Amino acid sequence: MSLIPVAWPISESESLVIGSLLQANDIPYFVHGAGMASVLPGLQISSYNTRMVMVPASLADQATKVLAHLVPSPDESDSSDSVPSSILGKARLVLEALFFGWFVPRSNKRRAQSEQDGT
Repeated sequence: MSLIPVAWPISESESLVIGSLLQANDIPYFVHGAGMASVLPGLQISSYNTRMVMVPASLADQATKVLAHLVPSPDESDSSDSVPSSILGKARLVLEALFFGWFVPRSNKRRAQSEQDGT
């Protein structure tokens, strides 16, 4: 059975709402990356800490109809309302990278240099 992605929730609550809607309509689903996304919050990096809701290929059309009001279609993303949200989204990414960059590990060179200076 092949799985098709139908939604990419940003938060845990959005993921739960999508899962509840699919479950209420008897559509089996799988949330790829659910565990890693909750352990590593913050800056969303594709295939690292993002979530992807997947359903069986035979039920993909039904799932997209169920989630139509939650997941914007490509036609809706071209509207003038999406311009401020894209600017806000980009600003949010920059702020998360600046203020919450703590999840990026430091290099060992800096640590080794500080140990040598202290010895």
